Parts: sequence; C-alpha cells; structure tokens
Amino acid sequence: MIAGTRYAHDDADFKSLIYKLNSFFRSGSPAGNLETIFPVLKKIAPGLCGHKKRTEATNDLMNFFRVGLQLITLILEVSIMR
Repeated sequence: MIAGTRYAHDDADFKSLIYKLNSFFRSGSPAGNLETIFPVLKKIAPGLCGHKKRTEATNDLMNFFRVGLQLITLILEVSIMR
C-alpha cells in the first residue's frame, strides 16, 4: 500500500514506481559524487558527473507522485460536492 493506494505485484503503475525508485537510488553514490567536490561540473558536463541522471530520476518520481496527488484531490473534491 502506497499513499492509500493498493497495488498488485503485476500492476503497471507499481512496476513503473519501482523502476523509477531503483533508477533514483542507483543514480547516486553513498560515498559522494564528483559534483559535490566540484560543483561547476553540473554546468560543464552534467552527463559525466551523474547530475543529469539524478535530475531525470527525481523529475520522474515527482511526476508520478504529482499525478497520484491530483487523482486523490479530484476524488476528494467529488466526495465533498456530494
């Protein structure tokens, strides 16, 4: 159960969320990143230092949760109108 939504193991949305979370955690390093030591690398070579991957993974997760939040908001608005 995620944010009040129950997913089956073979649900496409659930698999999408797991894939996005996996790519988010794999885009970082527990020891730190080159961009931490040299922040200018984000501007010069975002693909080389991993900044681009982390940004894409973060945006994917934010979009996934934004859609879920919009759906919940719509459901609550409809139930309030009743």
